Formats: sequence, structure tokens, C-alpha cells
Amino acid sequence: MPENTSILGAAKLTGKTAGGMSIGIMESVTALERADIAAPGGDRQEAVEPTTNYFVGRVMQDYDEGNTVIGAMMTAVNRKIEDSHLGFLRRSAYAGGLDLQHHFHDRDYRVEARVFGSHLRGDAEAIDLVQTSSARYFQRPDNDSATYDPTRTSLGGTGGSLLLTRTGNNTPFMFQTGGAWRTPGFEINDLGYMRRADEINQSTWAGYTKRNPFSIFNRWQLNTNQWFNWDTAGNYLGGAVNMNSSWEWKNRWGGYWNVSHAYDGMSNTELRGGPAFKTPGGTEASFNIWSDHSKDVRFSFGAWTEKGDDDSTDQWSAWTSIAIRPSNTIQISVNPSFSRNLREMQYVETADYDGADRYVFGHLDQRTFDLTFRLDYCLTPNLTVQYYGSPFVSAGSYSRFKHVTDPKANRFADRYHVYTGAEINDTDGDFAVDENRDGSVDYAFSDPKFNIRDFNSNLVVRWEYNPGSTLFVVWSQSRFGYLNDGTFNLNDDLDGLFGVHPHNVFLVKFNRWFSL
Repeated sequence: MPENTSILGAAKLTGKTAGGMSIGIMESVTALERADIAAPGGDRQEAVEPTTNYFVGRVMQDYDEGNTVIGAMMTAVNRKIEDSHLGFLRRSAYAGGLDLQHHFHDRDYRVEARVFGSHLRGDAEAIDLVQTSSARYFQRPDNDSATYDPTRTSLGGTGGSLLLTRTGNNTPFMFQTGGAWRTPGFEINDLGYMRRADEINQSTWAGYTKRNPFSIFNRWQLNTNQWFNWDTAGNYLGGAVNMNSSWEWKNRWGGYWNVSHAYDGMSNTELRGGPAFKTPGGTEASFNIWSDHSKDVRFSFGAWTEKGDDDSTDQWSAWTSIAIRPSNTIQISVNPSFSRNLREMQYVETADYDGADRYVFGHLDQRTFDLTFRLDYCLTPNLTVQYYGSPFVSAGSYSRFKHVTDPKANRFADRYHVYTGAEINDTDGDFAVDENRDGSVDYAFSDPKFNIRDFNSNLVVRWEYNPGSTLFVVWSQSRFGYLNDGTFNLNDDLDGLFGVHPHNVFLVKFNRWFSL
């Protein structure tokens, strides 16, 4: 099977008219891709990706010397699906919207309004996958926001936001307040990114800043935030309050701290299509300190921690960064970090027990290490070399397996039942559950422990051979490995990572500037 989809052609048009209208258009067509299949009855080919057209259009019009901007945007994806086994793909996906931005009171205030919508069409299989995806879970038994219909062949939704901002151009006090919504059927993931639909949120931010030097500071800022979320049926999902501050001292060192508290909430996604689950609140805090960025050697360090109510979570991470500029043409930076994640309720799977769903969870103990290395080398003003490399390893083990009994109980411990030794048995990496203790297995699940090993790197050589005309030569390498082990050992994981067969991509990009 091809690893990539071939681009048959693409075009981009951007510009701005003398009347203040900005225009951007992108259009591309990707090819029909087929996999070669060797079978006893003879070799054959099967389509794995249909011919697809992608379109993005954006216009913006300035008024009153840029104090008012009105814009519109549209995206479209159309797939030419001729094979029934590709019916899980949407045939068409359209999204579009209007936006307004207006500055007033000497540009000290700004109001922003956006409204947008989406529409999908496809076979019932494709629209069913959208309805049951993690962004919405229409099939939830207590879903008051939408009706699940597996025979649907289209789906639509809307969204929008309204914000009022005081920019602080003429005052040290700034704020922003507003809200946003997405209806359950809103979907933009064919040519965009969205994690959740069916949401209404309200938020307010306020800040006070001192931009001019005073006392021991060059600048200083204090901020406070609050936000609350609901689904479109009006069910409360959660909220939090936050306070943070950032500053720069007279010696040009700087820092940042942050403290947040989240209240108990309700999750429509925790049980992966099951009923809503009451989630505990928690408190988190972080800080970061950095040295003078103008020096040839500079560094930063910081940490973050979160403690969930009722011992639901206990997480922390620490990081540092070191950057060295040995000459005016070379800069090197290294950024390692390590994190630990202890989580009492981590989803494992949904099992069937006498025709009823059993939502199985476990206590997760996860350790993660990652490092980012960068090199920037300017051989001449027109010839540069850049390298980026980032190894990532993470291991997680599970214990204290349990199933949900009362997802909305007041006490966290009353929302689940931990399997006793008489109810669960580990047999070579698979766990068999005898919930009613009658001597026979009621359901089973595999041990979800894991080791993830990932590496990504890019080497880019850029040569501007004429003003405005450039040549890029790029080498990109990725490695990915997975083990069902769960034991964190940095040396073993890194050795295993660089023992994985790499995936290499070489790319050359050439452009020429013409003056007409």
C-alpha cells in the first residue's frame, strides 16, 4: 500500500487589492491510490484512497483604515468514491463562516464576532462514524443534546463566538470576556482540526501590566482567568479559575508562575460512548525561570505539578533548556524534559457482561522522557543549514483494575469497584474476570501496558541564489516503535528507538521570483 497520497496538482493565489480586500485561495487534487494484493486466487489491486479535491478560500475587507475588518472563509472536500469498501469516507465536507473585528475608542477596545457552519454528506456508514466519534458520541444513553440515527446520510452543525477585549493600548488594565458554542453536528476534521463538538463555553480574562521599568523590574504582568463549560443541552461540564504572572528583571532575566484550580465536572467522553461520568477537580501549579536571552550562553528551567481531588491524579514534569551561540553564525539548543503521570481512572476497554456494558479502567503509572535538539548554522547571508531532532520515549503500566458502578456518585470512590483477587486473574498478559465468582470467565481484556518510542528529525539547507528566489533541500527521518512491556528504562528505550528501521523522506523545493 502506498505510504502517501500523490498530489496531482495544486495552486495558491494570494494578494491584496488597492481597495483593502485580502484574498487567499488554495486548491489541490490528490490521486486515486491502490494497494497491490497477493492472494492465492491471483494478484489484484484494491483502491485505498479515492481521488479527492481540496479547496480553501479566504477573503477579508478593511474599512475605516483597518479599524473594521469583515471576512469570510470556506473549505470544501469532495471525494470521488467508486468502490463500496471506501463507503466509510465522507463524499463531501463543506465548512464556512463569517467574521467581524472592530476596534473603537482609539483602538483601546475590540469586539470580535464569528459564526460558522458545516455540512457533511456520505453513505450511512460514513455519517455513522462521525456520530459515534470521540468528538460527540451521539450513542451515549443519557445524551440530551442529539439523537443518534445510524441511517443518516448527512450531518450539519453550527458554531460561533463573541468576544469583547480591552487591548490595553492606553492603560495598564486589560481584559477579555466572551463565549463560544459548537452544536453536536459541527464537524471540520476533513480539512481542519477539532477535538470536541457539543459545547458551550464562557470565559473571562483580566490582566494588569507595567510596561516601563520600575523598582527591580523592566516589566511585570499579573493575570487572572475563569472559564465554565456546558454541553448544548445545558448540562454543566466543568470550570476553573487561574492566576498567573510573568516578569523581566533589570538584569534581563525573566520568569513566570501559574496556579489553577478546576472544579468537579461532568465528562461526556470519559466512558467512550457510555453515560456521563462525574470528574473530580484538582489544583495545578507551574513556574519557569530564564536567563538573559541576549547572552551567548542562556538557559531556562521549570516544573509543573497537578494534584487531583480524592487522589484521582498525581502528575508532575520538569524541564530545562540550554542554548549556546559559539559564534555569530552558529546556535545550538538542547531541551530535555521528564514527566510522571499517576492516574486512578484510565480507560482500558468496554466489555460485555450479560448484555450490559462494563467500563473497565485501571490505575496508570506513566513515565515520559523527551528531548529536542536544534542547530542553526548560517554559512553566508544567503546559505543556511538548520537541524531539528527530537527523541521521545514513554512507558505506562496498569494496576488496580476496576469497573464503573455509579458514574455520577457523590464520592469518587463510590463511582467504581476495584476487582478483588477472587474476581480477576492474570493469564500470560490477559486478564480474565469472573465478576459473579461462579468459576467461569465473564469477560477478559489484554494488559494495556505500553512502551512508545518515537523520533523525528529534519535537516534543511536553504540557498537564496537570487533575491527572492530560493532552493530548499530537506531530509526528514522518523522512527516509531511500540512494545507491550510497560517498564521504563531510558537506556533500553533509546537503544530500542534507534534500532527501529527509519522512514526517510528527501525533498527538493525550487522557486524563482519574476518581476513583471
